[in-house]
Parts: sequence; C-alpha cells; structure tokens
Amino acid sequence: MDKRVYWEVVDHCYLCDMCFMTKCPYVPPHPWNVDFPHLMLRAKAAHGRAGLRWRERVLAATDAVGSLAGIPVVAEVVNAVNASKAGRALLEETLGVDRSAPLPRYYSKSARRRLAYLGTTSWRRFPPAC
Repeated sequence: MDKRVYWEVVDHCYLCDMCFMTKCPYVPPHPWNVDFPHLMLRAKAAHGRAGLRWRERVLAATDAVGSLAGIPVVAEVVNAVNASKAGRALLEETLGVDRSAPLPRYYSKSARRRLAYLGTTSWRRFPPAC
C-alpha cells in the first residue's frame, strides 16, 4: 500500500472487525498473523498521541458532550440549535458536521433514570424525578 493513503485507510476504519471475520488473507492462520483491527487501533492511538485538532477532540468526547447537553435547560437549547438552519451551518463550519447529517436529540432524563423510576432496573443512582 502506498504510504500516502495509509492514514486515509486508518480514518475510514471504524473497528467493526469485519476484516477479521470475513477472512482477510493476512489474519491468522496466515504465517504473517496480521491482527488488522488491532493494528488500526494502534494506528489511531498513535495518531491521537501525535495531537488531535480541537474539532476531533470535541467529536470524540461523546460522554462529555452528552453529559453537558443532558442538563435540562441546555438540552432544550441544544435541540433547538440543532434543528435550526443557522445552528446546522454553525456546526458545519466549526466541527465539520454536514448540515444534512442526522443528529441525536438530547434529553435531560437518561434512559437509565427513566427505567429506574419505572422500577424496571436496579440502577438507582439518581432519585426519581417527576
């Protein structure tokens, strides 16, 4: 493979393991024993250590973004901005998220919190909220 396209392959890999399961010619029991999914994971880690741009750090911090956007008033504002043309244009300009891409809705009550309130799970971290 040409070294100029190596990072393009790494960027397009989303670690689904299909290359391993569909019998890539170089995975075990081939004499080379290439664990391609692990190789891609190591390449992504090395690329991350080399330094990520602000855009990439924000898009990768899904737990932090979800926690912040899950605050009751913030969730409503984020959903309104994500639904507006101006908000979508801003997302496209700052983070590179295409304005036609589907975006998740944010809720202040998580599924775990709602299920705990209904008594369908043993998870009781938060008190029931009405």
